[in-house]
Amino acid sequence: MADKVLHDTDGSGQDRPWREKKSGSINYSAYKADIVYLTVDEHMQVDELRKIARIEGCGQTLSFVKTDKGMKLYQTWFCKKRLCPLCAWRRSKKQAMELHQILDLAVEQEPNAEFLFLTLTEENATAQDLKTELQNMNRSLYRLRQYKDVSRDLIGTVRATEITVNDQNGTYHQHVHMLL
Repeated sequence: MADKVLHDTDGSGQDRPWREKKSGSINYSAYKADIVYLTVDEHMQVDELRKIARIEGCGQTLSFVKTDKGMKLYQTWFCKKRLCPLCAWRRSKKQAMELHQILDLAVEQEPNAEFLFLTLTEENATAQDLKTELQNMNRSLYRLRQYKDVSRDLIGTVRATEITVNDQNGTYHQHVHMLL
């Protein structure tokens, strides 16, 4: 009997890129390993090598079950590391689904509500100033929500902080995307 290649598709019928994401996690673990071997502290090396092994083994085995809607991921083991490409992809899929459910509920409860998409940005920051700048941005958002007019008119907000890197001068561009 010939082996059958199974495909995992999303709701629109597109194949999910498991192979691409898995190869990304393998590349990321190799990159981390190169950095770890440069460290001097042996205890730190052992701890980091365990983390690297988790990343490398992330999503190594995927078990699917057949349902009436198609294939569904049944069992696997993920490393749950923030920068692992496979885990980051799955986390973004989960967050998108949760946002969809929240927006459906908001529309149901407030059918006349209007949604606004707001992007707040600042000047680029250096690596040393990035943490302080992000704290200032978060405090400013908190103060914005405290204004009477704003708090009265808002049903709620969803936000995501994004940081991009300017490779030319090594600065970081921090900005917030908000759905009001």
